[in-house]
Amino acid sequence: MHPQSAIRRSSILGACGIVFIAFLALEDVAASAQSATPTSATSTSSSVSISQQHNQPEVVSHETTTFKVRVNQVLLRVVVRDSHGNAVGNLSRDAFQVLDNGKPQPITSFSLTGSQARGSSTGKKPEPEESAKVDAPQRYVAYVFDDLHVEVPDLVRVKEAASKYLTASMTPTDRAAIFTTSGRVMLDFTDNRKQLLEAIAKIQQALLMRAVSSDCPRMTAYFADQIVNKNNRELKQALVSDTVECLNLQTGSPALDAAAIATAAPLVENAAERELNNGDADMRMSLSVIRDILGRLSTTPGQRSMVLVSPGFFITDYSLMTLLFDRALHADIAINALDVCGLWTDPVLYPQKKLDKPGTQPLFERYMHESASHQNDVLAEIADGTGGVFFRNNNDLLEGFRRTSANPEFAYMLSFTPQSLKADGKFHNLKVVINNPPGLTARTQKGYFAPSRTQDAAEQTKSDIEDAVFSRDERQDIPVDLHTEFFKSATDQANVAVLTHVDLRHLTFRKEADRNLDTITVVSVLFDRNGRFVSGQEKTIEFHMRDDSMQRHLQNGIAIKSSFAVKPGDYLVRVVVRDTEGQLLSARNDTLTIP
Repeated sequence: MHPQSAIRRSSILGACGIVFIAFLALEDVAASAQSATPTSATSTSSSVSISQQHNQPEVVSHETTTFKVRVNQVLLRVVVRDSHGNAVGNLSRDAFQVLDNGKPQPITSFSLTGSQARGSSTGKKPEPEESAKVDAPQRYVAYVFDDLHVEVPDLVRVKEAASKYLTASMTPTDRAAIFTTSGRVMLDFTDNRKQLLEAIAKIQQALLMRAVSSDCPRMTAYFADQIVNKNNRELKQALVSDTVECLNLQTGSPALDAAAIATAAPLVENAAERELNNGDADMRMSLSVIRDILGRLSTTPGQRSMVLVSPGFFITDYSLMTLLFDRALHADIAINALDVCGLWTDPVLYPQKKLDKPGTQPLFERYMHESASHQNDVLAEIADGTGGVFFRNNNDLLEGFRRTSANPEFAYMLSFTPQSLKADGKFHNLKVVINNPPGLTARTQKGYFAPSRTQDAAEQTKSDIEDAVFSRDERQDIPVDLHTEFFKSATDQANVAVLTHVDLRHLTFRKEADRNLDTITVVSVLFDRNGRFVSGQEKTIEFHMRDDSMQRHLQNGIAIKSSFAVKPGDYLVRVVVRDTEGQLLSARNDTLTIP
């Protein structure tokens, strides 16, 4: 599966009459060679209006309401560490301060994430079968190996470290994927260690955009940019002298040496033009592939991160970096970077080398240092711009994988409602400050984007549900009980029932004449054991009740049942409930195994 055709996260809610119809279009998943259950994605929808007339369905017209800033909540996952790098999990809400573009914001919700709550059970029945509980995937890490820029010796070392790490460190709730920036090796998310190790073993240096070049002239994308675009004569002269030396063109005769320089100069110019074009193509492919992998990651129902394994590369178009940051931030995905070069030794630090190679060699080595620093800075920018960590200047690559893949023991979930937020689509910088105790640092996403225009209630519901479905975080703004069970209809076929009970007493109803109005949306989704979307259903329940009917429903709540035809296997069930008037949201998880 090439990243260009990787699974894409589609809009969950769409307009079709009064109620929702479309769910997801993930046909690429079924085509994946790694798909454990080649079930085509399905979509169903239903609408029920609860009214005074014996709860019979009734079509009710909707009044469009404008999006209110007060409900545009920003959710943050915050990891707090002490001076030794240990995660801290004993802080209260008062210890945190959230700054939105430097302005303090009141925290509206606060929780400490840990073990995931299980779905509630209403007791065993002989028929249908009670679903067994399995370890649901909770963390997805995409390892992206930059085979377009890495040198062979570094690639050998980093492949060995990656294999050791995945062999020893994966847990039952971890899922990993292996990708390369060339697209030659692509393994979707799995917990199969054998497949992961086989994928890593297949990774080789990929020179897609260039032929294997000689050492003379010694050209990098940074050098090429300096010569072609910056007209850096000093660097060009140093490269010409270096080329004369490495080709053994110098003779000691002024006339012959002048001829050698005349021979070397066009070699440097041609190499610079070629490297600039090839480097630009490699860079664009690398960033495009990374963006596509971010799209795949955004569809996984859990904690998501990427580990970019690379020596770094030269950036000629920073607008592409902006697109990368936008996609990562919108999907709340951190990109952690691991520099495969390890401890880099600056040749300028060794005076004996200057004596061995007099003349322009020290100048050439200075530019080599600048080239390496620029590549390193690109990795730092990618990590910093997406809220990730950067492991560099260290030969212990196994430790590098531990740090860039690590799942913090504690994470705080904070939310706030931006004050005086304008619908201008602008980026807002976020910072979380720990007031007390001192010496603690907080890491979270770098920011968020304001809405580009005013959203109506339907659009806001659509956006909230879409974000909640592809998450593992549980919320209980509305009390919701979840229960799953299944019937085996055949050896290779089963019907899964997802039963959701909603307590209506926390809802806010809008009074219109003698009626109490609200609408709740219930989305039930099945993912397979590796987080691939299998099927989803949405039901819309409209309330249009007089006071006496409302009291009866408040007392009893409502039960919603969704049914799915699936094959035997392990599944993650995700249910999201969202109401329109109060704009509250609940999300629950459950797991089941169908033998």
